[in-house]
Amino acid sequence: MIGARIGERVRIIAGIPAFQNQRGTVLKISEPVVAAKTVRVEALLEMPLHVVALDDGRHFRFRGRDLEPEQ
Repeated sequence: MIGARIGERVRIIAGIPAFQNQRGTVLKISEPVVAAKTVRVEALLEMPLHVVALDDGRHFRFRGRDLEPEQ
């Protein structure tokens, strides 16, 4: 799910039991913390960080691979 967009509804598929199958909305796509600009671009393309607001009001960050579009 590398191509998530702000406002998109997602389901969390991370291996963290407390979040498994929770649903929420992408609020922000965060910048990775890296040593060089060239590495930053690679990090964003590989696994961007998404700030997701869950339906119960909690906010957490997940990597793109931890999310899938809500169906």
